[in-house]
Amino acid sequence: MYRVPMKLGPMFFPRQAIRVGIVFLLYGKSYNITMMLVACSDQGHDGVTRFRVYFIMSHKETVVAVVDVQVMYDKVTQCISRHCKTQPKDYLIAPPEEILLDAADVARARGKRWRRAT
Repeated sequence: MYRVPMKLGPMFFPRQAIRVGIVFLLYGKSYNITMMLVACSDQGHDGVTRFRVYFIMSHKETVVAVVDVQVMYDKVTQCISRHCKTQPKDYLIAPPEEILLDAADVARARGKRWRRAT
């Protein structure tokens, strides 16, 4: 939990093409940076397996941390996972015909010859 002025607050950066060292190099002087590796299963979504990296940044001069980021994340995760639990079978699955049509479209877009496997 952070106490912050209205204009300033923690910054959240999903790690999409962000290099970890660059974030610390650019912002480390002015910000406290916590890097978190987050699994979708932490929030009860077991159908997705990709991990995400988040940088939680709080300005050193204007933000006072009253709770550790990881401790708060763990508490929220416990609460959410008690109420939400999905599995791969809960997600939409395309029928075989739709999968074949999509595969043909991808092959056509890539200029490849597509043939249905037997």
